[in-house]
Amino acid sequence: GLEAPAFAEVARPKTFLPSVDRPWPLCCARMLKAYGFAPTPLDEVLRHCAAWFAQACTEFPRDALRAAMKLPPTARKVAIQRAGITATPSSSSSSSSADS
Repeated sequence: GLEAPAFAEVARPKTFLPSVDRPWPLCCARMLKAYGFAPTPLDEVLRHCAAWFAQACTEFPRDALRAAMKLPPTARKVAIQRAGITATPSSSSSSSSADS
């Protein structure tokens, strides 16, 4: 098998995400005071995410199924059932070519 790569500790590791690579710690209290920022409540975030995923599963069932197939078997089964996608989504191109 493959061995895990060796990682060396460094004092200040570099990241490729600008929002993570900052010279000061993130402080929600300061964001609220200085910028008037208030985080969105978690239940609201989860509702918006669930609605977005439901819409995406409806509009892009093949992509949704491909993403679900990457999950562990039990989670995959639940995700496919809850999303209401079929194991073999039909595409408009295959149905139109079969009609010819």
